Amino acid sequence: MALMNVICIGIDARGHQDNADVDDDCTEKFPSVGPMLTSKLGGFCNRKFLLKRFPILHWLPEYETNFLVEDIVAGLSVGLTVIPQGIAFAVMANLEPQYGLYSAFMGCFVYCVFGSCKDLTIGPTAIMALMVQVYVGSLGADFAILLTFLSGCIILMFGLLNLGFLVQFISMPVTAGFTSAAAITIASGQVKSLLGLPGRSNEFVHSWINVYRHIGETKLWDAVLGVATIVVLLLLRSFRGKWSAVGKYLALARNAVVVIGGAALAYYFSRVECSPFSLTGAVTPGLPPVALPPFTTVLNNQTLGFSEMTSKLGSSIIALPLIAILETIAIVKAFSKGKSIDATQELVALGMCNIFGSIVSSMPITGSFTRTAVNNNSGVRTPLGGIATGILVLLSLGLLTDTFYFIPKSVLAGVMIAAMFFMVEFHAAVEIWRTKKVDIIPFIVTLVSCLLLGLEYGMLIGIALNICFVLYMTSRPKIDQALLRTRSGIEAMVVKPDQSLIYSSIEYLKHEIVKMTDKTQVATVIIDGSNVSYVDSTAAKIFSSIVEELAMRGRTVFLWNWNRSVRCTLIRLNKEQFYQLFKQGGLEQLDKEVCCENEDISESFPQLGQSISACCHGFCTRKQLFKRIPVLQWLPCYRLKYLVDDIVAGLSVALTVIPQGIAYAAIANLDPQYGLYSAFMGCFIYFLLGSCKDVTIGPTAIMSLMVQAHVGNAGVEFAILSAFITGCIILLLGILNLGFLVQFISFPVTAGFTSAAAITIASGQVKSLLGIPGQSNEFLDSWINVFERIQDIRLWDSVLGVSTIVILLILTQMKNIKGNNCWRIIGKYITLSRNAIAVISGSLLAYALSDVGNVQPFLLTGNVTPGLPPFKLPPFATSMDGRAYTFSEMIAELGTSLITLPLIAILESIAIAKAFSKGKAIDATQEMIALGISNIAGSFVSSMPVTGSFTRSAVNNNSGVRTPLGGIMTGAVVLLALGLLTESFYYIPKATLAGVIIAAMFFMVEVHAAAEIWRTKRVDIIPMISTLMACLLLGLEYGMLVGIGINVCFVLHQISRPIVVPVRLTVDGKDVLILQADQSLVYSSAEYLKYLVLKQASKHPDAIIILDGSHINSVDSTVAKVLVSMTQDMEHSKRKIVYWKWNRSAQCTLLRMERTLFQNLFKNDEKLDAMLKEGFPQHQTTVRLDV
Repeated sequence: MALMNVICIGIDARGHQDNADVDDDCTEKFPSVGPMLTSKLGGFCNRKFLLKRFPILHWLPEYETNFLVEDIVAGLSVGLTVIPQGIAFAVMANLEPQYGLYSAFMGCFVYCVFGSCKDLTIGPTAIMALMVQVYVGSLGADFAILLTFLSGCIILMFGLLNLGFLVQFISMPVTAGFTSAAAITIASGQVKSLLGLPGRSNEFVHSWINVYRHIGETKLWDAVLGVATIVVLLLLRSFRGKWSAVGKYLALARNAVVVIGGAALAYYFSRVECSPFSLTGAVTPGLPPVALPPFTTVLNNQTLGFSEMTSKLGSSIIALPLIAILETIAIVKAFSKGKSIDATQELVALGMCNIFGSIVSSMPITGSFTRTAVNNNSGVRTPLGGIATGILVLLSLGLLTDTFYFIPKSVLAGVMIAAMFFMVEFHAAVEIWRTKKVDIIPFIVTLVSCLLLGLEYGMLIGIALNICFVLYMTSRPKIDQALLRTRSGIEAMVVKPDQSLIYSSIEYLKHEIVKMTDKTQVATVIIDGSNVSYVDSTAAKIFSSIVEELAMRGRTVFLWNWNRSVRCTLIRLNKEQFYQLFKQGGLEQLDKEVCCENEDISESFPQLGQSISACCHGFCTRKQLFKRIPVLQWLPCYRLKYLVDDIVAGLSVALTVIPQGIAYAAIANLDPQYGLYSAFMGCFIYFLLGSCKDVTIGPTAIMSLMVQAHVGNAGVEFAILSAFITGCIILLLGILNLGFLVQFISFPVTAGFTSAAAITIASGQVKSLLGIPGQSNEFLDSWINVFERIQDIRLWDSVLGVSTIVILLILTQMKNIKGNNCWRIIGKYITLSRNAIAVISGSLLAYALSDVGNVQPFLLTGNVTPGLPPFKLPPFATSMDGRAYTFSEMIAELGTSLITLPLIAILESIAIAKAFSKGKAIDATQEMIALGISNIAGSFVSSMPVTGSFTRSAVNNNSGVRTPLGGIMTGAVVLLALGLLTESFYYIPKATLAGVIIAAMFFMVEVHAAAEIWRTKRVDIIPMISTLMACLLLGLEYGMLVGIGINVCFVLHQISRPIVVPVRLTVDGKDVLILQADQSLVYSSAEYLKYLVLKQASKHPDAIIILDGSHINSVDSTVAKVLVSMTQDMEHSKRKIVYWKWNRSAQCTLLRMERTLFQNLFKNDEKLDAMLKEGFPQHQTTVRLDV
């Protein structure tokens, strides 16, 4: 009864129902793909869709005659801008000048039909020209035209697949950093033309190196004319607000003015036969030919087909469409004036512009910010203005190409550099720093990376860094803690995570909850799930272990205010465990009202110096010493009675690792002794540094397969060096406390990878089982080899191999033998030593048959080099096939294994430590340090890469090991075997070793995990199946990356698509619409939130919009900027908007972005009535629920 009093504090009427809705059907339906596709395809065949995809059908019937003059004026203004820019951009792209003009008209015509933004103009731009120069500048115009066609196809495909939302994963800091870097790079690339210097590079660093190398060759008059051009352009730009219409149109046509002036000056000097300027030269006259893009071409007297051309285009096929989409969407957003934009339609329009442009020899095109601003300032009314622009460009191609000859290159360079002045986003950097200081990091990293590594790599680094920020945020939920004392005097601790729980955050939550309960020592723990709207299967599984661990510590656990979806997920996992734990209702006085008004809203940048100092100080304490050398903790407490248990366990593990080590060396395509060399050093190191008594370090099937895949054919020196490098990387990750990275590998991905590895390993052993020749260990290649050589099967090898598997499976069940205690003990140790029994029996049989006749019926392991391994440095140089390899060449040969092997090793070791921790919190960092040093030390005794072994850890645990001292016995027995028993290893049949491995793999295929995932969260079966199939078809390392990538995409999609719940209230005849987002907001969710709010606002045109921020704990600078735009849009539409119950952190971020806009919009009243009184005193407060 006392316990129920704890639970009944502050419960409203709903609290009496507790688990009422849990009795409902908790089964989960898998998404029905068929109906979804049918509804999507059905949407293509209606009038609404036609009007949406052909916007001209919407605005042309409503076109008014008085719009025509304004559209023509705007079109001519843009035309006067695009002609000199087009020529300059073609020169920048290392193409002939006419290609800039060929690129300047088709986009205008096509966008008039498909475009949805009246201001946008499509054509050549500086950034796209630079990208063309980087990728195809030395290949010729045919490659640029084909790139235009392919870019258009990819962009169009993105549009048709509704993938416009992908642009949302490029945040405002990354966009600003990229744009600024592009502007600096473009301007730097034009300095050579400005000064009349030779050279062709347009990369930032190379451009300035070229300038300094050739600075003595500067042409004085080119430099004077170029600098004068920049000064004149800046002066003309300043005329925009002066002299009424004259100043405005001088500013708009400033590029045309300086180009005409420069050309006239050059023409004058040419008449007196002393032209001091470098000129553009001849421009091919006439209109471009209308033809299909070139799918074949001739380069350096060699004919290249379509596939060869696309191969030479390389990553530009991805990079250019991405940049084109980014530019266009950013411009449309900037000029939308608060209207919701259709990103999909813009992608369709841009794709069609490029496809049609390729037919008239255009280079890749996109939206131009400069010309769009000219269009807007000229008062354009509809996309019809683009027709005037296109016609003017066509006229100039037909009539004016002769005059283009005299345009000085320094004038074109001046035009480019002057335009770049206003693309460097200093204001954005200031705004980011003011709003959210930590967001300056992706801005600076993107800027510097673009300048030093190139635009495409810099953009990818910026996006990746921003995604890492988001993923780190999702993996580190803020956990509020409060202590309650009930009326009956019982204390309870309330723990409240601030966001949904996913695979990357659940281990952190477990660690923090256990730490909190250990500190408080309260008997009752209440986990408040008010902010948890979603859990996945990994989170559900580990949450189950949280409840178990708290129960083991004597805590009573209740799960409070969890929504139905989450409750059903947990109940599907384990109904008996969770059913009685859920309670509904409200807990009083947990939320404290925070008001930002008149408070300091400044933000401090993280003090890196202090953080580093604190970390370094922590290394020099006795506590840290005991933590990092765990043997100092348990050895002084060691008892003599533990010794027998540890010796027995060590011997049992040794009898398992000796045959396994020989077998795993065979998998790795190494000599058998290297499996034993890998089996002892990890035991000794883990004795000193290991934190889990059960874990054993040594060779494993998965690591052996990975070694075979990467270095099996390169020689043993590469395997030993791989062990050293793997150890160094793991140790570095451990020292840097990066153990949390393992949390981004979810349970479904791990299960899929483990199952695929087991199937691949077993498939690779079939050839040895049947006595078939061949070396491949890949899944497909293994079975192809079996079927191709099926006629070479050796009968007695097959019989022995299959018999070995059958015997091992029978011996596995001996631990379950019924009878007295003595028989159970005998059965237990027979099961534990079953591998040794099978190998010894097979060896004795082979030895016995070797004396009968001269024919050996089995393929044998053969000679094993006797003696202990030499103790020496790992090989940093070697020779193979008569070629000497240096350290750097060996590293290059190891390739991606330098990343995949440490990742797999950490994953296996941490997973095993978790499995045998029995509820105790594990120190992932310490496990990584122990594993890293085990590999480094192992490389000194010729070991291949090692990690924790699940099989031998299970043997260790079942044998009753008490401390890591058991590892000393295991290592000692392996050393004795190397010294005394190597001759007997000669007779071990390969079929027996294959049978040992295949039998072990039976239990690694996680069928039970698939069933559990399907029962708990069906959508999580997708990453498991994807990982499984990718590992089998592409290889383990790529399959793991595919699985992690899909899981990360799931997380990113979830955080970028917040659920916004609308609730409509009526207040005395006035509508109030409350919109509540279910999670914190990050940059990828900003546009989606804006879209949902504007959509709901348009449905309820008279309603007061209230954004409920109860579940929003943080916003970043991109979200803040979008919310500013959305709020301004609402005010522009004369709509009332209120930000209700936003916490202080989110409020302060928005206030730093735009204080005058937001300072009167935040309301923190707990009750809606009070908020309405304060915010809208003219209304009565009689509230009734309408919808």
